[in-house]
Amino acid sequence: MSLLEDTFRGWIRDAIQSELRDLPDQLQELVSKSKSTDLPTFLTADEVAELAKVRPQTVRSWVSSGALPAHYAGRKLRIRLDELETFMQREKDEALPSTADDDDRVREILASINE
Repeated sequence: MSLLEDTFRGWIRDAIQSELRDLPDQLQELVSKSKSTDLPTFLTADEVAELAKVRPQTVRSWVSSGALPAHYAGRKLRIRLDELETFMQREKDEALPSTADDDDRVREILASINE
């Protein structure tokens, strides 16, 4: 690989890692909102896409591949918040080396959901 390719790959890797580090905080915020405003436990593909910062088609692709569990009400796709959290954590674990701080943060989020 050339120096330019290595640099470009490094930028992409850093950007992805930065986004993945923010996911637990974003999920915590969503959980807090759902508890305080009685939001449903189920999310649409658009809501999941906004949270994960991807296109809705990417969410549908995750569902089609079986990576992200989903439920249908007629033809309407819905994703459970707890299943999304599990999926996001699994994706984060595969993309980033785990640290004790990350593990503690995940435990805090899961504990707050189960309260």
